[in-house]
Amino acid sequence: MEGPASQFPGRAGWTWYTGSAAWFYRLLHEVIFGIERQVDTLRFRPRVPASWTRFKLHYRYYQTFYHLVFTQAPTQQGPIRLTLDGQSLQGETLKLVNDQRDHTVEVLFGPCAGNAQSDTF
Repeated sequence: MEGPASQFPGRAGWTWYTGSAAWFYRLLHEVIFGIERQVDTLRFRPRVPASWTRFKLHYRYYQTFYHLVFTQAPTQQGPIRLTLDGQSLQGETLKLVNDQRDHTVEVLFGPCAGNAQSDTF
């Protein structure tokens, strides 16, 4: 092997590191936690194991922090319910505002399809 790569055999390139981190981030946030961001809104569609009944994430939007509290309730039927700072929201999306304050968002959802009795994805 000739060229710069032959000087460092067995080492990954910088794009491998940054690419892997980005794909891992997307897997966690978009697929498992089900957070989909479109411009200034978040939509929630969590796909977590049945044993994950409650978990928290801290989401930063510019200088504003949203503390997301997810609760999976076996009795929750129908669409996801959201509250922002204790106030119920209509629909399944959260409008993000950069007001430089901390906010608490509660996400109440039912068992994921196929996961009601399982702890696998």
